[in-house]
Amino acid sequence: LAKAQLAEGGEHMDAAIASYIKASDPANYLEVIEAAERAESYESLVPFLVMARKHVKEPHLDTMLIYSYAKSSKLGDLEEFIAAPNVASIQTIGERCFDEGMFSAAKLLFASINNNAKLALCYVNLEQYREAVDSAQKANSVSTWKEVNKACVKAGEF
Repeated sequence: LAKAQLAEGGEHMDAAIASYIKASDPANYLEVIEAAERAESYESLVPFLVMARKHVKEPHLDTMLIYSYAKSSKLGDLEEFIAAPNVASIQTIGERCFDEGMFSAAKLLFASINNNAKLALCYVNLEQYREAVDSAQKANSVSTWKEVNKACVKAGEF
């Protein structure tokens, strides 16, 4: 049933995901993820990924769960997830969130892996200039300092 609903797509996406969860069947997780991404149905994808993660330890699952939390603005769940052991590609998903303008999520991700250069740029985009300066100091990178300096001068934050 779930596979048929998934094939139909559209408004059947949420029903398909619910059917997979009810059956506790993570077998077609790649197809479910692809279909949910096409439909931009990240909020309904989260419970499926949590269920699938109990059965399958796969970097793609963990990475997509992080991205789904970010797209659904579930930053508390995101923070809790990255604090626990996982096999996600945090750098990659952090870059994706940053590129898509999800700076709060990217900030959490870069902070968890101590990428201070990117963290400083997240703070700049969030207009948290003091934190940006602190992160730029820790990054100890000339290009990061230039970006933070330019943003602080432009904003009148000295």
